[in-house]
Parts: sequence; structure tokens; C-alpha cells
Amino acid sequence: MKKLAKSSALLFLTLGLGACGGGGGSSSPAESPISEGDNPQTETPGQETSGNKAFQSAVSTPELDYSSAPIYWDLETNSIVTEADDWELKISSQGYGHVIQINGGASGSGDAAIGAIMAESPFEITDPTDRNQVYKFFEDTASGVLSSPGGYGPLEYSVAGMHKMWPNYATYVFEENGAYYKAQVIGNYGEDGTAPSATLRLRIAQAGANEPSQLVTLDAATDTTQAVYLNLATGQVVSEGQTWHLAYQKYVGFKTNSGVSGDGNVLGCLAHSYDSLYDENGSAVQAEFESKTPENTLAIFDAVTYENCSESDWLTDAVQSQFQDWYTYDMATHSVNIHEDASNGWILRSATSSAEGDYHYARIRVTDFGSGKLTFAVENWDEQE
Repeated sequence: MKKLAKSSALLFLTLGLGACGGGGGSSSPAESPISEGDNPQTETPGQETSGNKAFQSAVSTPELDYSSAPIYWDLETNSIVTEADDWELKISSQGYGHVIQINGGASGSGDAAIGAIMAESPFEITDPTDRNQVYKFFEDTASGVLSSPGGYGPLEYSVAGMHKMWPNYATYVFEENGAYYKAQVIGNYGEDGTAPSATLRLRIAQAGANEPSQLVTLDAATDTTQAVYLNLATGQVVSEGQTWHLAYQKYVGFKTNSGVSGDGNVLGCLAHSYDSLYDENGSAVQAEFESKTPENTLAIFDAVTYENCSESDWLTDAVQSQFQDWYTYDMATHSVNIHEDASNGWILRSATSSAEGDYHYARIRVTDFGSGKLTFAVENWDEQE
């Protein structure tokens, strides 16, 4: 059966920003920044102290016209640049809409990121390096089959409190060049449940072959600066340059070797999930989560094949933008209303740092939008005037 590569890019238009206060937050990172046993204050580069720095008066960016081609903007020089230059924001058309990307994570090789804030609004932040104000910076993440069904894809956060991550025992099928594999996350704390958070336990097998499953561990807790890659055919952890099918990085998330995430052509399908784990509002049902175990979910996992997936279920990885829900579109009048509240505002970190490891920071918000053009107001965090 021939499979067509389906992109999940349209998820850009429907996924909300999972922020902790206003527009300056993370788009559902795959590991909560305040998981039990973690210290988020040690996870973010750029540890300079505020000194005499403060946010300066707002200046406008040039008009960023992405109507005919993607456009790149550099924070430090407040200028339009090329993809080969140092840049912080990329804006491009996406169907009838657009997507704003940052030069970091799934979208670029830089360190650009958006701050997750401990305030109601980004404009209440006075020092972006103060971890009591901005507890972490998040880069762009991949959006694909491993982005659902839970708040963190195969995992759900704080089902019974205590900041723990719970598996929802969803079964995913992956296809590459006519070969089919399946995987299920059954734990987040290692083989005996006592390892650090992000020590994933997975059940994997061929999908369609009558072969027993095997259990593997992905240790993404030891080094949070890079992903851990898994070859589903061999069950081995491999390097990025080798053959891999899925990967996980703490604080960044899951990805498959396709689309924006890799050079491969891996397609993914959510083949089975337990609807009873979530109520009609999408909230986790604690008793149902507590009733699921690796043992009592094995039979359904074994029964799943690629035939559980329809043609439209197969996804490749796209970018999940950090810029969501900052405007409202009126279908009746075809007019755009730019929000004046905290949803239209972000703390932006630069893509590169100084020789001392210090980053540039700014508060930004959209001031003009329409006809394939955007303009931001930028408040640079710099020496006080």
C-alpha cells in the first residue's frame, strides 16, 4: 500500500501557546520545565547579571514583507538580512496564513529562543536573565505525530500532582521505505521508575510482523543539550548521523526523521490511543491513568499494525511556532485585530552570544499586520540611557 507524505504544517494555525503568563512561553515543550528533581535555573545559557541594563524605548523594525519570499530579520542590527547571515526571526507564507520562526531548535542552527515568564505579561519583565522572572527560554520545536494525544505527546504532565510525567500508552506506527515499526512510551523514569525524569522506557516492535516486542531506554536526562536518537529496526540508540526513526530531547520534545527534523523520509501515524484517559474538556482523568500499566496495555500494542492507519493519518515533522494567538481574524469583515493584551508580546533571546557567553534580549510585539507584511516594536535590553 503506497503511503503519501502528509505534512503537519497546518497545526501551526490551531495549536495554542502553552505559556506561563502572556505571550512569552513555550509551545508545549515535551518535558515540563519544573519537573520533579529538575532545577530550571541551571538549564538556560546566558547567566549575565543585569547590572545597569534596562529595556529601552521601543523602536520599529523595517516593514517585513514576506508576501513573495521568506524574510529574515536580525535583532542586533534591526535590519533585514539573508538566511546565510545572523538572524533571529524568519517570516514566511503558509497557505493563506503565515508562520513566524526563530533561529533555534527545529527552525535554525542558532540559539534564538522565546522566554517562558513568571508574570502576567512580558512587559512586566525587567530583567530577562533573572530566573525568577524568566525561568527558561524555549526554541522552536517539531510538530508531528509525536505531538499528540497528550499535552506532551506520549506523556501527560502532573496527572496526580508532584510535577511528574505520566505515559498515556499511545501506540505509534512509523513507515520508512516500505518497512513498518511501532513504538509506545511506557515510562519516564527508567526501568525501575527511580531514574531521573526524561529517562524514557519504550516498547518497540515491527508493525505487521509476528515478532515479539522489546523494551529500550532512551536516556535524555543525562545531557539536555542534545537529542537521543533511536533506530526502531535495531532497537539501538544511535548518533544523529546514523539511521534513526524517532528522537527525544528534554525541554525540546520528540521528533521523527523527516521534514524539518531530519533528512530521512519517516512517516508517523498515531495508531491507537486510550480515549478514557481524558475527559470531554481534554483534562487528564487520574483514575484512568492510574489503571494503565505496561502489562495491561501490552495486548493492544501487540495487536496494532500499519492497517490501523488510514492514508490521511501519516505525518511528517513541521515546525511548531512560538508565535500564536496574538491576533483575531473576523470572517465576516475579513479584518484583522491585533491584540493589545499580553498575548501580543514576547521576550526574545538572540541567536548568538558574545565571547563571554552573554546573549542579547528584547521585548517585542506586533504593531502592524496585513497583506503579507509585519512590523514589530522592539525594546532592547541594554545599558540604561
